[in-house]
Formats: sequence, C-alpha cells, structure tokens
Amino acid sequence: MRVSDTLEKRQHSVLRIDNRMTAFGLKDLTSREQNIWWTIVKLIYNKGTDELTLLRSEIESISGYKSLKERDSNGNYVDKFIYEMKVLGKKLLSLNTEIIDNETNECVLFTIFPVFKVDSNCIHIRVSEYFSPWFNDLKLNYTRLDLTVMLGLKSNYAKNLYRYLIRWQNYKTDDTDFPGCWIVDVDRFRNLMDIPKTYNNNDIFRRVIEPSLKEFEKKDENGWAPFLRSEVIKVNKKGTKRKIVK
Repeated sequence: MRVSDTLEKRQHSVLRIDNRMTAFGLKDLTSREQNIWWTIVKLIYNKGTDELTLLRSEIESISGYKSLKERDSNGNYVDKFIYEMKVLGKKLLSLNTEIIDNETNECVLFTIFPVFKVDSNCIHIRVSEYFSPWFNDLKLNYTRLDLTVMLGLKSNYAKNLYRYLIRWQNYKTDDTDFPGCWIVDVDRFRNLMDIPKTYNNNDIFRRVIEPSLKEFEKKDENGWAPFLRSEVIKVNKKGTKRKIVK
C-alpha cells in the first residue's frame, strides 16, 4: 500500500465528535460493545434525526465485530447477533443526560436513541432531537477521534483514556508550557474511568494508566501509533496531571 493510500484511509477513519461526547458515560459498555458504539457514531454522523437502517454487514466491516455463537440443544450453532445487539441497545437506552433551565429550574431528562430495533441483518435507529447537535453539522467545539486507533485499543481503560485525552491534545493550560495536558482530580478520574474504590493511587498507575500507555505505544500494520510520546506529569492525592504529545 502506498503512503498516500494509507493517509487517505486514515483520513476516512477520523470522526468529528462533539466535545461533550468525549466525557459521555460509557462505563457499562464492554470493549467489544464500545467498538460497535463508535461504529454506530460513524454511520449516523450527519444523518439527521430520521430513523436509519444500519446494515449488519457495515457494522461488521468497520468494527471487526463477529457474532458469538452457541450450540442449541440439538448441537447446532445459534447466531447471537440479535441477542448481543439487544443487550447493547438496552445499555444505550439507559444512557441519558439532562438539560437544566437555570431561570425556571426545569430539568429535562432524555435518552440518546428513542428508537433502537434489531433484526438478524440490521439495526434500525433514530437519534433524539435533543442529541441532534452532537451528531450533525459539527463546526465548533468538536474533537477529532481516530476510529482506527479506538478500535485497535483492547482494554476499556485504554479506550476511555484515549477519548478523554484526545480532546486536550492541543489545549494549552496556564500552569504548563506544554500543550496536550488533561488536568483532573483523582476522584473525578476514578469516576470517569470506572476504577474500583479499592484501588489506591499506586494501583491506578499500575493497573490503569501504565497498561494504557503500553497500548498507546503499539503500532498498527502501517506503522501508526496513537501517540508518539505519552507520560504522566504528576500523580498525588490532590490530583492527576496527564500529558500527551501527538
């Protein structure tokens, strides 16, 4: 494959996602389910709020998904696609957010997909009108996320850390001379990353951050790595500072 072909393929894998989505709660999704989620995000981008049909073949081609198979009582293999998508759909339907009107003190709760139907060959899906700005005509306040990188990361910790970090890739704070710093206190980091409460700071570094750094350093078949250099600036009881350099 020529370098130009590789670059073109890479460009097609880049998603524009609303900045709010980089911190959207995906804690209950497995790594396998996250791959399907980000594939869905790619397929519904700029498609409005009408009901869409996402072909199983598209989902499999992009995400690398392969249906689990189990034997029935007669010893025949049973395709688990509908079951797996049903489980994923229930998790996605449970993802909700809220809008609070500070003047009226009115609170509106809404879910991202009011419609999520599955059959053996496709998913029928519709984006809530409240979430439409997250998926359509993004011109400001968005982050570029490389789908190839996201799908290539194996662990949930690495996937979640990648999407949090990538938002701050070129952001420069007042307390450092380097761009690409994500400054977050430990309690919020624990919550965002869904880290067990029993983990102390050493456990967080050893079981969460360090393995993720190793995944970030791995290269794909074309020699691309998510980050050329990635390091922890500071970890202490007051907070965690994390720097990435693209």
